[in-house]
Amino acid sequence: MTNDAWFVGSSELREHFAADVFRAVETRRFLIQSANGGISGLVDARGRILVEEEEEGVTLVQAARRRDRSAYSSWGEPLSYALLAVGGGAGLLWRREEGRD
Repeated sequence: MTNDAWFVGSSELREHFAADVFRAVETRRFLIQSANGGISGLVDARGRILVEEEEEGVTLVQAARRRDRSAYSSWGEPLSYALLAVGGGAGLLWRREEGRD
């Protein structure tokens, strides 16, 4: 559930729902958003928007339960920081080697 009522009439409603697409992909889970004044919908584990409703009402959706985990779900932020450190270190080494020529 989300309280997007204070976004009414602005582009933030669309941006907030777009962020759900990324969250569904990074966790490999269906994402159901129920909004009291915005966009309600269903996003599948691949980021495809299956249902998107802006009008008030009731929508019945069905989402599959998944037991597998994405790398982000398993290791979270430490994995992101480790990859950033490796990439930064490789960039520094490459730049250092480039300066020797």
